Amino acid sequence: MGRVSTARERLVEATIELIWTESYGSVSVDAICARARVKKGSFYHFFKSKDELVIAALAAHWEARKPSLDLLFAPY
Repeated sequence: MGRVSTARERLVEATIELIWTESYGSVSVDAICARARVKKGSFYHFFKSKDELVIAALAAHWEARKPSLDLLFAPY
């Protein structure tokens, strides 16, 4: 059985962390890769661009928080 990589998830998490503390414009692909401990070639294996990664990161961030927001705003 092959090795399971967590590189994609680490890239997504690093992107959320960096954009939260800095800004989209100031965060580079190199900084994301360094934070995620992923080589740049692996970045491009999973994502075509920084924009594509940010979209994936925002979608993952939303999905993680949606259940608690659904409870908070649910009509009773």
